[in-house]
This record gives sequence, structure tokens and C-alpha cells, in this order.
Amino acid sequence: MRRAILFLGGTFFVFSGSQAGALTGQEIAEKAYGILQAQKDSYKDYTAYITQVTKDKEGEEMGRTKGKMYFKKPDKVHVEIREYYKGGEKEDPPNRGGDEDDGFELKLPFEKEYFRYYRFAYKYTENVSGEKCYRLVFNSTNEAEGYIYGSIWIAADGYKLVKGSGQPYVQPEHCSKSSMTMYFDEYDGRTMLSKVSMYARATFLIFINKDIYVTATYSGYKFNQGIPDDKFQ
Repeated sequence: MRRAILFLGGTFFVFSGSQAGALTGQEIAEKAYGILQAQKDSYKDYTAYITQVTKDKEGEEMGRTKGKMYFKKPDKVHVEIREYYKGGEKEDPPNRGGDEDDGFELKLPFEKEYFRYYRFAYKYTENVSGEKCYRLVFNSTNEAEGYIYGSIWIAADGYKLVKGSGQPYVQPEHCSKSSMTMYFDEYDGRTMLSKVSMYARATFLIFINKDIYVTATYSGYKFNQGIPDDKFQ
């Protein structure tokens, strides 16, 4: 699955061998990964509503988009834009269609294709969103474009994914630095994205060296609806 998302570049982490109880950070990550993959195996498609707000460094709203996301295995993604606001004024939505293959492809740690390229280490335990979580730091054995390093928070009770933050080894095009934090929640017994906060230092056209902040919220997930292939054309 491809996503056009941004991260902040930086340094390489050197991890310790600390443990959470009898488990290492790698073992905790493997437990969470197994649970997440079992959940993914339980659906063939889903839809969700998305609201995305873009602001500048001063907090002035630059744009707001409301839409509906369609996903079908193995990798079909389509975002249907329903409302679009620019500078607070409603405008006609820009034309977008088909399979969303453009943009920066993330190779996320808990995706089946990329999990083997990541290493995890336990740092400490803390509360996140009212849950006791293991905080793990991670890096990748592959520092190519799309691979990231950062932290991930996994619930001590049940090993579900609660939060993640990351930064890329290689910056996306037109960005001098970027970062992202992701929050997760349970929908119909499945762990899904609920909120993404992104930052980027833009380096193109009128946005040269401009700080941009994007918040996307996800809601109303529905699974296994039998979405037809022509929805992605």
C-alpha cells in the first residue's frame, strides 16, 4: 500500500539491549506484528472518512479537505475528495482519480514486506492515551528511500499498536526535513489509523523554506463491503 506522507530526516540511533520484563524490544515488536497481521487477514477491503487540515507556522489555515478513502487488497487505494477549502474559502475539489500510486512510498516497520528490515529495542514504559505502553525505538538495516527510524508505543496489555513516530533516512522530494506521528485506535476489533500529524519544511515554488503542518483524522471505518475494482479506475 502506498501513501504520500512526510517525515523528518536526521541521525542514526544506536540501541541498547534493555528488556521489558522477560521480553526484549524485538520480541515485543514481533508479538504486536503478529496480532496486527492477523487483524489485516480478517478483511479484504475497507472505507474510512478523512479530514485533512494544512496550516502554516503561524497556525493560519492554508487548506482543508474532506473525503472518503477506499482500500482493497492487495494495494488498491483511492481517495474521493468531497469538500475542499483553500484559505477558508470553499472551492471545487481538484481532480484526482484512480490508483493513488504517486507520491512518497513509505516502507513502514509493521508492513509485511518490510518488517524483516527493522530492529527494535525497549526504552521504557509510559502511559499513552490512557494505556500503559512499552516504548520501543527502531531503525532499519536498509537506509534507502522510504525506510524510517523512530519510536513506537505498544500496549503492555494485549500488545496492540497505540502510537508511532518516524523520520526518513532519505527526504521526500521538495522537503529539506519532515516528520510524522501516527495514532491508532480500535475499529470493529481492528487496529487502524485514527490521526496523523505531519510536519515538512517545503522547498519548492512559493513554499521555499516554508514550514507546513498537516493533521489528518480518520473515522467511520467499514470493512469487507465488496468494493468493485472500477472504484479505483
